[in-house]
Amino acid sequence: MNLDDVMGELREEYLQSFELKVKNLAGNLENKEYDLIELEFHKMKGTGETYGIPEISQLGYVVEKICQTKQNAITEAFPLAIELIHLIVQERSQEKGIDLKANSSFLKLESIAE
Repeated sequence: MNLDDVMGELREEYLQSFELKVKNLAGNLENKEYDLIELEFHKMKGTGETYGIPEISQLGYVVEKICQTKQNAITEAFPLAIELIHLIVQERSQEKGIDLKANSSFLKLESIAE
């Protein structure tokens, strides 16, 4: 097994982990545990690039910023972030990428973060 094969397997496991992450995030939102939401998106910001999925890092950056500076907007931003996670996982599972700068939900998140 070469390095590309190993990275491919790790990327696949990483993508599969988002089902549980989304479930946990929904529980965090329900319990108003905004610090845990911020922490999870901080982790995404750091790990997305590592696994070759820069869209996850971009999303993590924007949502973490919202959690830090616009906590009152988390409930508005959360459904958009979850929608984007699902889209990214779907596209990357098919070995496709997504240009978040061309996605209206991501652009809305960016506007919330400003």
